[in-house]
Amino acid sequence: MPLATVVLVIALVVVGLVARRAVRTARERGIALLVAALTAAVLVAVLAATLGFELEQEEGTLDYTFSAGTYFLVALTEFLLIGSFSFGFVTVWGEPFRTAARSAAVLFGVVFLLGTALFPGWIVAHDPAGGRGEPARLRDMALNSAWAPGAGTAALPLALGAKAHMETERFTSPFVSFTDEGVYRYLPGIARYTQRHESARLDGYAGAGGIGWKLLLISGSVLLVILWTLAGAWVVASMGAPRAIDGLRLGALVGVFGGLLVVVVSRIAYMRIETPETSLFWGVTGAASVQTAAELVVLTGIGGAVYAALRPAPRQFQAAPLVVPTWLWPGHEEAATAAPARSGAQAEEDEAGDDEGNAGPLGDTGPLVQKDDPGHDRDD
Repeated sequence: MPLATVVLVIALVVVGLVARRAVRTARERGIALLVAALTAAVLVAVLAATLGFELEQEEGTLDYTFSAGTYFLVALTEFLLIGSFSFGFVTVWGEPFRTAARSAAVLFGVVFLLGTALFPGWIVAHDPAGGRGEPARLRDMALNSAWAPGAGTAALPLALGAKAHMETERFTSPFVSFTDEGVYRYLPGIARYTQRHESARLDGYAGAGGIGWKLLLISGSVLLVILWTLAGAWVVASMGAPRAIDGLRLGALVGVFGGLLVVVVSRIAYMRIETPETSLFWGVTGAASVQTAAELVVLTGIGGAVYAALRPAPRQFQAAPLVVPTWLWPGHEEAATAAPARSGAQAEEDEAGDDEGNAGPLGDTGPLVQKDDPGHDRDD
C-alpha cells in the first residue's frame, strides 16, 4: 500500500538517524544496518508466506499466494538502499560523489513516493462506469494500492520518453472493482488501452484519458526534465567548476546515481500476476530503465556544462575517490581518516601547493588523494 511504503521509508530514516547517534564507527553502523535489514526482511517473508487467501467466484476458487523468497529479497534490497543514506554511509564518501548521490536520491525519491502515493487516489477520484449504487472508494483505493509501486517507478521513465509495461486484462486491472451490484470500471478509456497494449509511452496513455489528462501529463514530463537538468546545474554551483568540461562531469554524476536508482528500484517495485491462463507484468522493464538512466546522465550533464560555461568558478572541494568503509577494507583505515576534505578558501589554499600536472577523478582539478597530516606516517 502507498501508506505502508511511505511509513516504511520514514521508519527507515528514523532508525538510521537513531543509529547514527548511537554508533559512531562505520563498522558498527554496518552491523546495525545489516541486522536491521535482515530482521525486517525475515519478518516480511514470514508475513508473505502466511497471508495467502482464497476468493470465491462463479468460475471457481482463486488461491492468492505470495512468494516468501521474492518478498525477502525485495525487503532486504529496500532496507539496504535506503539505509545507505539514513545510516550515514554516504557521508563518508568524498566529494563530489556525496553531493551528487544525495541530490539524485532526493529528486528520485520525491518522484517515486508521489507517484506511488497518488496513483490509487487518482483512480477512485473519478466516477466509475457500470454497476449500481455508490462505489466503495476506500476499499477500491486499498485494492488499487497493490499496483501503486509499479506506477511510481514508471513515472520518471514515462516522463523521459521510455516505455512502461502496464498490462492489464478485463477483470485483472487496478481500474476494475467487483461488487454485489456488478462490475465498476474507473477511467474506462485508460482501462481499455492497457488491455490492448502491453506497453506504451506517455503519449499513448495520455491520449487515452482525454485532452485535459494529456496536457497534465505532458506538463509534468516537461517539469521533470527541467528539474533534473537544474539538479546537475545545482551540483556544479555548489562544487564549483572552472571549465565547461568539468561542469559536464560533475553534472553527469547526478545522472549516474539517478540512473542507478531507477535500475535498482525498477527490479523490486513492480507487480507480476501469474495465472494458469495468463501472465501480466506491471512496471518498468530492464531496457526502459537503462534508457532512462542514459537520458538522466545526458540531462544532468548538459545542465552542469551550461552552468559552468556561463558561470565558471574555482573548485570548492578537494577531489577525492570514494572512501571505502574501514569495516569492509581494514587496510584502508589510514587513507579514510588521514585528512577530511576541505572546502571554500581552505581548499584553494591547499591547491596552491599542488603539482599542476596531478589530475583528480574529474580531470585536471586537483590531487587524486588527500594529503597526509604533517608527521603522519603513511602505511602504503
